[in-house]
Amino acid sequence: MDTYSIKARIYPMLIVYSPFSILLIIIIWNFNEYWHYGIPVGVLSLLAYLTSHLGRDSGKKKEPRLWQDWGGSPTNQLFRWSDNRIDKYTKARNHSKMNTLCSTGNMVDTTYEINNPNESDHIYCSWNSFLRSSTRDISKYPLIFKENINYGFRRNLWGLKPFAILSVIILMVITCLFFMFSIGIWASEYTPMLLLGIEIILSIFLIFWFVVVKKSWVRLVAFEYAKRLHESIDSL
Repeated sequence: MDTYSIKARIYPMLIVYSPFSILLIIIIWNFNEYWHYGIPVGVLSLLAYLTSHLGRDSGKKKEPRLWQDWGGSPTNQLFRWSDNRIDKYTKARNHSKMNTLCSTGNMVDTTYEINNPNESDHIYCSWNSFLRSSTRDISKYPLIFKENINYGFRRNLWGLKPFAILSVIILMVITCLFFMFSIGIWASEYTPMLLLGIEIILSIFLIFWFVVVKKSWVRLVAFEYAKRLHESIDSL
């Protein structure tokens, strides 16, 4: 398995499953029997591996919604004359170079883009496809590869957000019920503190999903990837 698959697909699933792992460790881990070491984490890691493609599929499925909210794909936006994230002189140089490297038969200037926005975006998509296929050499374009991983990781994590939130809430309810109906455990002195500790940990995960994993969090690295991709034009 390559680096991209591990970091952009496996890691998000490990984060999703980590509350389950922590709960298993706290509740059923017998510290006196060493053969139990790592079993909860190992089982959940295996599940994460088997379901890693679900994370990727979920992220890719929701990606068009992200782009629609942002006004188009980040890589396309950086080619648009109406976008000011790249100065007009660099943009003009990039257009000139791409017309040479990947000619589409149309010179996309400001007027053409205003009159033909959809066709302009199709041309930009063609240019971006050319750029991606021309910058696959990791040793030559390490920053592009790094930002692509970052984007894939955050996109897939955002795609899994509904499932992750539901899972944490279910775990919080199950934990309370477990302590309430376990004979001889609820009455012990340490149980309330243990229950409180588990609920606090799960609450932290819940806060993470609500506060951190948002569209704006994904958008930040998406445009960083787009910028690195556009920076490679001069070297092609």
